[in-house]
Amino acid sequence: MKTCSGNAQHTKGLSGIIKIGSLLKVWILFFLYTCLASIFIQCILLPYILSKWHAGGGLLISSIDSILFQRIAVDLAAKIKTIGWLAWELRPQGYAPAGIAAAIYAITVPKLWTLIPLHAVLHATAAIVILRLVLLLLPDFKKALFCVLPFVVYPSAANWYAQIHKDGYAILGLVLIIYGWVLFFKEAIKLDGIRMMLLSIVYIISGAFLVWIVRPYMEMVTAYLGLCLSLFMFCIFVSLCIAKRLTFKGLLTVMVLNLLVIFVVLPRNIFKMPGIETFEVRAQRINKPGMIGVILALREDLSIQDAIGKSSIDTDTQFSSLTDILLYVPRAIQIGFFAPFPNQWPAQGSFESTTFQRKVVAIEMLGVYLALLFLPFTVWYWRKRIELWIILFFSVSLLMIHALLISNIGSLYRVRYGPIMVIVGLCIAGFIKTIELHRR
Repeated sequence: MKTCSGNAQHTKGLSGIIKIGSLLKVWILFFLYTCLASIFIQCILLPYILSKWHAGGGLLISSIDSILFQRIAVDLAAKIKTIGWLAWELRPQGYAPAGIAAAIYAITVPKLWTLIPLHAVLHATAAIVILRLVLLLLPDFKKALFCVLPFVVYPSAANWYAQIHKDGYAILGLVLIIYGWVLFFKEAIKLDGIRMMLLSIVYIISGAFLVWIVRPYMEMVTAYLGLCLSLFMFCIFVSLCIAKRLTFKGLLTVMVLNLLVIFVVLPRNIFKMPGIETFEVRAQRINKPGMIGVILALREDLSIQDAIGKSSIDTDTQFSSLTDILLYVPRAIQIGFFAPFPNQWPAQGSFESTTFQRKVVAIEMLGVYLALLFLPFTVWYWRKRIELWIILFFSVSLLMIHALLISNIGSLYRVRYGPIMVIVGLCIAGFIKTIELHRR
């Protein structure tokens, strides 16, 4: 028996080494693809092929935020070289991507292409995290690889990895948080993976930090989603303990670790940092009490381009009470999953480049729609797997909240890219399982 057990452990360890090696190879491929795509866009496509869309320095003329971040980063980098590193700040004028870029520019050159390796690391790592989420349900590595290809190769992702934006950091942060919580409760149920539970806490904290750097309000959202999930799972663990399927010691261990991660990631004073308004200030500015005021202020701030853009949606929606917000939830879920809608695909954008991008997004959304057709089967097939439900809880909640806060489709498309691609990956896994069952 000991020999068999030893052989089993050796085989499991060898399998883990092989999987890590495969993940590293795939990460390198994703990293190289992102680097080459960025170089092509910045150095060939914009300057020579689509020069009318070029704002100079590899920047897209319609990427207003990227142009702003670049200008702030270049100015701050020059100040750092003149005054010293005491001049550096994480969020100059409230923009963390500019602060990070300034630090890189200060030690290299103030050119957009110097950010390519960093952005490629963010994009490739996020893809690997999504791959690991899919592998929890579909353990066939080659088949699971197909599930993350849309995330990697969709052209719209170049808006942040080939430019300078918040989304690369935020997307990686969100998928790390999802993976961390999934891994935490998956190991908690088995109660034989304390080391993995501790590792999952590292994932959650790392993801929360990345999100907090660029979008503090979303770090708050994910923290409270984690709290809701923890309360629900606490009830499940208590019921298992009562049914004697779980020892009291096991229950105590899980909850102590759970309280640890909640205490660390639950936001306290992050909104009092320079350049970021507190909840109270937001509520007073919008003249609404408490969280309703915060939601309205965030919706106003995050959709500030609606006045000049051509991709606004439901801008006349007003929330005067919690009831109004709850009644809008079904509409928010619809927008979160399916916007931009087909009737918006042929519309004109604010720039010639954004008009073209709408056509590209139309093709991407066709892929999303096709994938979502298999969501019911995916849910049914893996309905007994706790991993599926935790992934869906976070992903669907984030889609809904993003649609609740953002009334600009262009901004929403970028911000919701992470969670929608996680769901698309699961749906492709469901499609693969459908084919397997049909062949049998």
